[in-house]
Amino acid sequence: MGGEFAASTTFLVESAGPGRRGLFSSFQYVSTTAGQLVASGVATVLVDTLSEDRMNGWGWRVPFVLGAVLSLVGFWIRQGAEETRSAEQQRAPRPGLFEALRRHPRQSLLICGITAGGTIAYYTWTSYLPTYAELNTGLDKSDALLAGTISLAFFALLQPLGGMLSDRFGRRPLLLFFGVGFALLSVPLLHALRDSFAVLLLVQCAGMILLTGFTSISAAVNAEIFPPRVRAAGIGFPYSLTVALFGGTAPYVGTLFKDLGHSGLFPWYVAVLCLLSSLVYLRLPETAHKELAR
Repeated sequence: MGGEFAASTTFLVESAGPGRRGLFSSFQYVSTTAGQLVASGVATVLVDTLSEDRMNGWGWRVPFVLGAVLSLVGFWIRQGAEETRSAEQQRAPRPGLFEALRRHPRQSLLICGITAGGTIAYYTWTSYLPTYAELNTGLDKSDALLAGTISLAFFALLQPLGGMLSDRFGRRPLLLFFGVGFALLSVPLLHALRDSFAVLLLVQCAGMILLTGFTSISAAVNAEIFPPRVRAAGIGFPYSLTVALFGGTAPYVGTLFKDLGHSGLFPWYVAVLCLLSSLVYLRLPETAHKELAR
């Protein structure tokens, strides 16, 4: 479903009024987190109520059934959504998959640089951290899932606040807050984990505050980089490629380091990617208070 990110990003930002693009873009991750929250909550309930045999036998299928039902709701919402492109844009030929790469290579590379640190931090803190704590500290699976569920609810509430702050003070300060914060604190935060529900919850919530500097405005930042004709297509390919390379592989890399006996390297891996993205943020033009090209 992540392939919808570029289209939904464009739709949200182009639907926003003046001075509200950051706020509107923040709902990209409000909705994403709501889905994760439901998934984490369902997993917590299933682990608490089913035996291990029942969980392995049929319980793991329950979230997939619920996801199938929710996809029908999403389809119904899409049927009534209003098109944000002008009539002239709708009549124009659609851009090819690689047109944005050919005509706007710098912007495509910017999307990769902006996303690399954000996606590794996002997948680590919102999806993998409970498993990471379970593998490396021996924390009970149920406690790890519960901490993840609570922190996701906290994270969803933070997103509109981050979006509004970026509309007021700019995109770059929030991106640097995220990137530099994770570059400096990823290692101490992940090394602070213990066999303790409270410690995991504190570490996860601290990371969620930093992560909001990226997630609440990434949709706006990406949309503001490309011209309207190739906006969705231009975001889609480099963004999805970067997420696949660094975000989707985060649990695998973390588990691999553990299997190789070097679990302490994973926090450094996260920190380095966030540092590299911070260097991109430093050179990124400020677009918060400029008109969006349409």
